[in-house]
Amino acid sequence: MKYKKLIALLIAGLVMLCNPVSCPLTLAAGAVGNGSLTAESLSEAVYQRDDGTIVINSVFGARASDIQDTINRYSDPDYRKNGMTNIRLEGRFVINKTIDLGHGISLDASDAVIGGTAPIFFSSYGQNGIHFKGGTWNLKEGSRLLKLSKSNDIAVDSLTVIGGGSFEFGNVLLFSCGNAVIKNCSFRKTNSQVIFVHSSHDVLLLKNTIYNVNGHGIYVYGGLSDANGNLTSFRSYNISALGNNIKYACGDGIKFCRCADGCNIAGNSVKFITLNKDLDYDPLKGAARSGVGIMVMECEGMNVGADCTYGGETFGGNIVDTAENYGMHVNLSNNTLIVNNTFNKIGSDGIHNTASARTSVKNCTFTSCGDVGIFFTPGPVDSVEQDKRSSVDSVVRNNRIDKCGSFGIEISKAVNVLLANNTQVNCQDYGIYCIGARNISIRDNGTASTKTNYYGSGIGYNSASSGISIRNDYKISVTLNKTTLSLGLGEKFRMKATLGNSLSDTVTWYSSDKNVVTVSSGGYLTAKGKGTAYITARSVEGAEAVCRVNVKNAPDSISLSKTVLTLGVGEKYTLSNEISAGSASAKRTFSSSNSDVVRMTRTDWSCEFKAVKPGVSYITAKTYNGATATCKVIVKEAPKDVSVSQKSMTLRVGQSATLSGVISSDSGCATRTFTTSDRSVVNMTKTNWTAAFTAASPGTARVTFSTYNGKEASCLVTVLNN
Repeated sequence: MKYKKLIALLIAGLVMLCNPVSCPLTLAAGAVGNGSLTAESLSEAVYQRDDGTIVINSVFGARASDIQDTINRYSDPDYRKNGMTNIRLEGRFVINKTIDLGHGISLDASDAVIGGTAPIFFSSYGQNGIHFKGGTWNLKEGSRLLKLSKSNDIAVDSLTVIGGGSFEFGNVLLFSCGNAVIKNCSFRKTNSQVIFVHSSHDVLLLKNTIYNVNGHGIYVYGGLSDANGNLTSFRSYNISALGNNIKYACGDGIKFCRCADGCNIAGNSVKFITLNKDLDYDPLKGAARSGVGIMVMECEGMNVGADCTYGGETFGGNIVDTAENYGMHVNLSNNTLIVNNTFNKIGSDGIHNTASARTSVKNCTFTSCGDVGIFFTPGPVDSVEQDKRSSVDSVVRNNRIDKCGSFGIEISKAVNVLLANNTQVNCQDYGIYCIGARNISIRDNGTASTKTNYYGSGIGYNSASSGISIRNDYKISVTLNKTTLSLGLGEKFRMKATLGNSLSDTVTWYSSDKNVVTVSSGGYLTAKGKGTAYITARSVEGAEAVCRVNVKNAPDSISLSKTVLTLGVGEKYTLSNEISAGSASAKRTFSSSNSDVVRMTRTDWSCEFKAVKPGVSYITAKTYNGATATCKVIVKEAPKDVSVSQKSMTLRVGQSATLSGVISSDSGCATRTFTTSDRSVVNMTKTNWTAAFTAASPGTARVTFSTYNGKEASCLVTVLNN
């Protein structure tokens, strides 16, 4: 056989060297290989290898008609018994007329490039055992690659398809087919939905890449309507879309409509989905229902995101990123499981659940939804009767919703819905809101927001709602040890955050201007430059607290309110302090030279201490950059007996007087207080070291002098009229 191939190559070379007019060459058709296959164009353009593969080579002059002739010759309804016919395309082919497929045909175009103008490149009706592999397929606008009707045992693997697509039927159509796999294919620039599975069963759509299409990426449709428009009982079932990558689709990323039993959407990435008003236009709403990441419509028992295993690989939650309309739309469907999915940058609602029963939304993450994270609502009021159903008997559990334009979760006219352990943060209005809802159980939901119109607990409902049960609602909060702070240049400071009801102890720190203040992961601040910056602490749920930090010059000096002070044993005292004007020092340290005499009780911002025993100690104040000030503290015995400078006095109304407290010379007392027994008679104007007072009205009152250790002496003051 290898010699025959060599002869064929030599003949082909002679054909290309000769002028087709002056040097005509006629080749007689002859038997080739074991199959005695005769080629119409050139004798060696179609041949059979020793392994039984039929090779159709365009280099030798093979054409699309050779593909059709080969399929006709080798189509075998009994292919399961006799084996499939392997046909391999090599070179470039132009298909201008639809090629009809037969039974048991395996077409390998891995080494071929195919283009043409045929409305459908390959078509079959009632043929089984159709396998496609590889090739680059360039389709004109309006052309379709495959139309397979009432066929079984279908495999489409590793095709690269550019262009084409029928707006109504898609680029690849499976109509009433079964046992089909479409995997590892790449579709680009399709002017319609790409893969359209209609009224079929047992179909796997695996790891296909769909990019830049003007329609739905994957569209699975089930059920036909009779002459009266009523849905027949036949639906698509056992359809799985696993691990597909859909990007830049003008329509829906993945759409399942009228499907039931064993349908799965898992492990898919759906990004940049925009509206297409020519698809699924709803005249009642005046808007298209496309622009949805994942659409589930009139389905029964759909799984969206739960783990599915195929070929030893597990496919789990889907990722929907940047959809112009909804992240996911569940419409008129029952028993839909939505789990472990991620929705990010959604134009409207993360999940829009319309008139659907028994919907479960669990362990999903929603970030930056334009309207609502999860929305349960009935159908349009003026739609058909079926659309008026409420969403009923559903569960929303363990979801995290962050940054919604309105509500985290909105329940509108839904019945019997459980909301449990969800976290709603940074939503514009309520975390959870019920409108005309009945029998709604809200359990252990956390809410947090930094919006100015945040309302209390984050859960609300209007008067049309009934049967709202709320338990253990908690608000997630972050509190800082400082809300305003002044630092000096080069100063360091530890910010501390206290979390309330957070799911984690982790706090993330941010600085609005790192040229002014930097912050470490542990909350340590460093003043870098003069100015103002805002330090934010954020919990894992998104709750935030902010501190305003002003950075000024480092202090040149610090001073204390006393330079010399005498105390009695047991007396407590606080010295105030000041730093040079225009500077800042958030933390100042204070120390005692002899803690046996004076013991410090506070040493950060305030200088607080207590006299312990007679003696002398020096209190030193110090800023972070080394500026210091000192006060000498003399400690004596506590006062044992006290007296006042006058034991009695008489005043006329309006007269003023002073009174001094007297202690023994061997005792100390820096804090002395004076009180009056009757303010209407004697009005005190000074009550610390000495007493000053004014006679207010006729009568008598006692002015009492007290020391820190409870010793007292008093003066009786009599006030007469003028």
